[in-house]
Amino acid sequence: MDPLTLTTAFVELAAALTAIVLTLRRGPSQAATRRALVLYALGVALWGVLSLLESSGMLPLPLPGGYMALILVMVLYLHLTRVTVLEKGLVWWGWLIGMGLAAVPAALPPVLVQHVCGGMALFLAGAALGSALSARKGAQQPLHRNRAELWFLSALLMALSAGLFIVQFVAAAHLVQAAVLLLTLYAAIQYRLPDLRRILRHGMRHLLVTILSALLFLALFLLLHILGDAYPDLRAHPWETYSLLALGIAVVLKPALDGLTRWSERVLPTTGYDLTHTVREYSLSISNILELDTLATVAIGLINEALEVQSGMLFLAESKPGKDGRPIYELRGVRGMGQTAPLPLELPADDPLVRRLKENSTPLTQYEIDFSPEFRELGKEARQWLARHGQEVYVPIYTKEEWIGLLALGPKLSGAPYQEEDLNLLRTLADQTAVALSNARLVEGLTRLNNDFRRAYNAMQKANLQLEQANRQLERLDRTKSDFISVTSHELRTPLTLISGYAQLLLEDAQQQENDFHQQLLKGMLDGTDRMHAIISSMLDMASIDARSIKLRIEPLMLAPLIGMVVKSFRKTLEERNLTLETKNLQGVPTVEADPEALEKIFTHLVNNAIKYT
Repeated sequence: MDPLTLTTAFVELAAALTAIVLTLRRGPSQAATRRALVLYALGVALWGVLSLLESSGMLPLPLPGGYMALILVMVLYLHLTRVTVLEKGLVWWGWLIGMGLAAVPAALPPVLVQHVCGGMALFLAGAALGSALSARKGAQQPLHRNRAELWFLSALLMALSAGLFIVQFVAAAHLVQAAVLLLTLYAAIQYRLPDLRRILRHGMRHLLVTILSALLFLALFLLLHILGDAYPDLRAHPWETYSLLALGIAVVLKPALDGLTRWSERVLPTTGYDLTHTVREYSLSISNILELDTLATVAIGLINEALEVQSGMLFLAESKPGKDGRPIYELRGVRGMGQTAPLPLELPADDPLVRRLKENSTPLTQYEIDFSPEFRELGKEARQWLARHGQEVYVPIYTKEEWIGLLALGPKLSGAPYQEEDLNLLRTLADQTAVALSNARLVEGLTRLNNDFRRAYNAMQKANLQLEQANRQLERLDRTKSDFISVTSHELRTPLTLISGYAQLLLEDAQQQENDFHQQLLKGMLDGTDRMHAIISSMLDMASIDARSIKLRIEPLMLAPLIGMVVKSFRKTLEERNLTLETKNLQGVPTVEADPEALEKIFTHLVNNAIKYT
């Protein structure tokens, strides 16, 4: 067996084993991608083993095991590609077709195996390339497009590996397949991938500088050759000539290389801004802004000028207790750049997104959120909120080690991803924004407090006005009531006095005294008039009390006779209700200064209520 083929097959097996171990230990966050990657690595291992057995003649059955394993690997790679870049693998009928294609070589005559397998490999490689291109076309953000482009490169290498195996370059095919496996492993488990365009741009710039430098040296040597032909004496002194040439190169080389480098950077630029100028301009522009809307507009506008981003948003991060008492963070958007305020979001303090932004001040990309294992448990609500705004990078804003805000920036207009120097610039600008944002939040808080105080004051004034109106209305009602009671009492007292007088006259009449029935009726009328008179007097007293116009006749008074008179007036009522009222120790009560009539009414009401509710 060819030692080179044996060596490359073992290299392929080692790569497959490494891929399986790394995938199981620290694989991608998506379970479907992990499964597809392990299956693909197992397929590569099987291809290597079958190729070894077939090449050494140790295959138990007379089958084209290498070709069958190749088609199986291509099917598994196509499934991995679709799962990784399109997030949807082969459906059941796709698996049936794939397994059927892998079994086709076993049913073919040996003369047709190579050609048919070549066609099937070309078809499967084209499907993988098409999936990568479709993912790149549908990617909205540069880092996602970069990932699809890296996968496209992997698919090209896969097609190369299959082609090499078909044309019997087995060792090269296994070596390329090992490279494909390691590249796909890197692209699947590493969420920070190198920027292919940036690498290409740096390579082209380096190549350009190298070519121009070579042309410069060539021009110097040609000049030396021309001078040697023109002045033969120079050839007679080669050491002096070459020393002068070396000195000239040493003098010219450094300035020439610096000039070529600067020219190449203008032709193939890396960034389009001056870091120092951008930071100084940003700091001066936002330092005196005290309104949140203005701060958002100016900050996002300056970042847009420097990095040429498509969109930008500013959010305030505020911690507060949730409905269940646990702390939550609210991301409240600030209107800026003429747009409406972004939608708010509330997340618990232990959410992966909140934890990352609260504990790490480095910018966070949407690509990391989509592919980093750190955000594997990120909730559906947060993912929908992020997708709705369509931003690419999120830069936390801190003040005194407290997370207070967030800058969210969309993709660049050029379609290029954010580079490390861009993220460092954004981190610096976020630090500059912290002071202005803190001041703006304080002003907003004071403004809100002032508005709340003004609303409370206006509400209090309105309530006081309503209370004054109610008091005036009550005073009018009270005066009306007092007037009504006074007028009614006076109007009732005159006819009542007449009724009482005539009843007393009839009661003293000799003829009526002989009729017991009439006597009883007349006494009832007199009792009723006396009761009515007492009620009218009480009404007048209440009206006088309400009007604060009652006049008391104060004189020395013994309580015992007064209380005895009151008790005597209720004797009949007490007998009718079978009640007993006793007075004790009244003889020792000293004389008091009081109004006899008012005090009598007080004790009368007291005894009356006692009888009524006993």
